[in-house]
Amino acid sequence: MDTVLFIGNSYTYYNDLPGIFSRLASENGHEIQVDAVTKGARKLVQYQNAEDPYTEKLVALLGEKHYSVAVLQEQSVLPLTGEKTFLSGVEYLAGMLSGKADRILLYQTWARKAGHETLIKNGWTVDQMAKGLRDAYRRVADAVGASVSPAGDAFAAFLAAYPALELYDPDGTHPSYLGSALAAVVHYASIFGELPASLSSLALDEKTLDALIFAAGAALKKQGAFRIFLHRLYKGGACPHRATSLARADLRPQSGFNPLTYCRRFVVI
Repeated sequence: MDTVLFIGNSYTYYNDLPGIFSRLASENGHEIQVDAVTKGARKLVQYQNAEDPYTEKLVALLGEKHYSVAVLQEQSVLPLTGEKTFLSGVEYLAGMLSGKADRILLYQTWARKAGHETLIKNGWTVDQMAKGLRDAYRRVADAVGASVSPAGDAFAAFLAAYPALELYDPDGTHPSYLGSALAAVVHYASIFGELPASLSSLALDEKTLDALIFAAGAALKKQGAFRIFLHRLYKGGACPHRATSLARADLRPQSGFNPLTYCRRFVVI
């Protein structure tokens, strides 16, 4: 059985991201158990307070279970405004998780929606905030020997290709259900080493599912650390759309493979 622990704040608990991920893993044949410790606006460094109730909850879970993966998500602006604090929080949690989790995965979050007051206040563009988050997450991951789940890069790829589909909650910062679904697909691929073969539990239409696969594949390719096979097989009239979307992410079919017959079996190369 795979056991996954999510530690984060509202970017993790909005739309029950752990539940979306759990259902996605189950429908793709993984025996999975998922736990979460989340609180709105929480910073990872706050787990250094042993008397905090959320620290106590985390300590209790670590006393009961061993986890395959721990997914850590920092407060959404702190990696840009306080990277040393971000690093301190991750280092402390890495110590807590030593011997209790096999892997640590940092959940790279995304920029605010264009026009958001946080961007205006700090003088950032959407691209600048996205790049700042990406770079900070990777530096901290390298410092502690963790990996990055590039949900933020997937957001950027999705928004550039499908601007009419809404990834944001009306507040312009939290994810919509679609944004949480995209993050769950990226986490799935980052944990299991492949994009999900089935996405029916997401309850989205075919074109939207294709958009998720495109964006997740583009983010993983950009990260440069994956060869991800898409095992979702499809026959029929949606092939031209699907082949075009995947080509835009530079996802090329395996040698000898006929994309007109099975449009969804691609490899990131």
